[in-house]
Amino acid sequence: MEESMFGHFEQRRVFSTGNHPRSEFYEEFLAMAKAVWLLHLLTFALEPAPCHFQATGGAEFHPLYMESVIEFSGRRVPRDWIVRFSVTPGFKLGDGSIIKVELHSKPKSTKQVVFCLWLNFAIHKPKAQKQKLTG
Repeated sequence: MEESMFGHFEQRRVFSTGNHPRSEFYEEFLAMAKAVWLLHLLTFALEPAPCHFQATGGAEFHPLYMESVIEFSGRRVPRDWIVRFSVTPGFKLGDGSIIKVELHSKPKSTKQVVFCLWLNFAIHKPKAQKQKLTG
C-alpha cells in the first residue's frame, strides 16, 4: 500500500529507525487515530454503553434519526427523498439521546432526478460558495 500511495518505501525506513515521518498525510492519520481512540475510551466509560446504527441506501429518510449533509432551505429534506449512502453512523445514548446519522440523500421519484443532478453540480462546483436550496 505504501508503495502504491507514495511510490517508494521511505515511510517504512523512517519507522524502522524509530522515528516518525513528518508528512501531512501521517500527521492527519495520527490526529484521526487519536480521535477514534478517545471516542472509544469515552464510549466504554458510559453506563449503559451507547449503541450505534446506520442508514442503508434506499431507506426512507427519517428526520428523527437522520441528517442530510446537503443543505436545504429551512434545513428540511424534501418529502419522498431516500438515503443514497451514509457518511457517519448514528448513536443512541443510554439516556435516550440520539446522535443522528449523517448521510447523502436523493429523490425517490424520477421527476426529481434532474434537480438532484443540478444539486450535485451546484454543491460540488469548484470555488463556489455553498448555496441554500429550496425544496
